[in-house]
Amino acid sequence: MKFLTLVITVAISVSSMTAMSNEDKTSAKAHMNRLSVYESNIRKVKSELHLRNKQVETSTKQIKQLNNMYSGLMSQYRQLANQVQYLKYQNDQLIGALKKADSYTPELAKKVKKYEGRMPASVQPKK
Repeated sequence: MKFLTLVITVAISVSSMTAMSNEDKTSAKAHMNRLSVYESNIRKVKSELHLRNKQVETSTKQIKQLNNMYSGLMSQYRQLANQVQYLKYQNDQLIGALKKADSYTPELAKKVKKYEGRMPASVQPKK
């Protein structure tokens, strides 16, 4: 009888250990599954981050190129605006010289008109 009780006790203990280890296995598998899901999500986020970083680098390069082009165009614009102002000033000087020499005819007046806009201070005539 004692032996039978001992065998039953051992059997119950072994079955409870087996059940416990099955729960631990299930728990470990669930934990591993969660970890693999997290790792997968991390890889996905890393790849998205890498793609976004490349897009930012490309956009930054394009912005720098556009800024350089804009600076060049603004420089050309300023040069051309100064040339236009100087040509208008020379035109006004020519008209004044022709009027002084009485060579300013009505036909010439139709073709040439006096500039009446604002000129830069460096080109404006002294008053």
